[in-house]
Amino acid sequence: MGVRPRLPDPVHRAALDDARQRRTSDRTRANETRVRDSSDPVCTVRRVSDEEPAPSRPGAGRAGASRRDYVGCGLWALGFLLLVVVSFSIGVALRPDSGGVDRVTLASGGSGDSGWQLEGYVDDDRDHCLTLYVDGDETTGQCGATVDAGAEVGRYLITSAPLPDGTTVAFAPLPRQAATVVLDLTDGTTATAEVRISETTDIRWFVHETDSEIAGPARVLDDAGEPLAPG
Repeated sequence: MGVRPRLPDPVHRAALDDARQRRTSDRTRANETRVRDSSDPVCTVRRVSDEEPAPSRPGAGRAGASRRDYVGCGLWALGFLLLVVVSFSIGVALRPDSGGVDRVTLASGGSGDSGWQLEGYVDDDRDHCLTLYVDGDETTGQCGATVDAGAEVGRYLITSAPLPDGTTVAFAPLPRQAATVVLDLTDGTTATAEVRISETTDIRWFVHETDSEIAGPARVLDDAGEPLAPG
């Protein structure tokens, strides 16, 4: 009689089946847990310094640049204006003083193409000057009272010009102490000219129109009728 194989214990096999099912269930729950964990969002904390700079508001950069541009242009314009003012002030300060007056007409005479006009002014050296215009054209002039060094005391150089009608006009600026001018004429006679003072230019001067030519330097006398010494 042969030996029959031993069958497994029914209870033991059922226990094995339960253990197998529990392991399968545990693996299933573990897989579900991993799937759930991987699908959950991950929250991370980053430092502010790691973040990218926040975009600036539209137009903010342009507005700041525009303000800086306006300030720069304003400062440039102010500097230019100050330069113009300073340059003008320096120019005025360095400009020679011409006495603060323009040319003034002191006397006139004649007619037609022999019409003449005498103008006075103070030049850049503060000398008193006279200019003779004949028929509207500048003819001759003289600045300053000048002593004739080769003549007797009281003789001063004068300026004269012949006119188209045959007459002669003589004139000159004079020293402040001058009171009378005596002219020697080529016909052997003398003529006395009045000394005048310009209120506008403070020039002391004389002018005389005569039918004869002037013979030489004029004699300039003081209030006492004495020849006026230079100085």
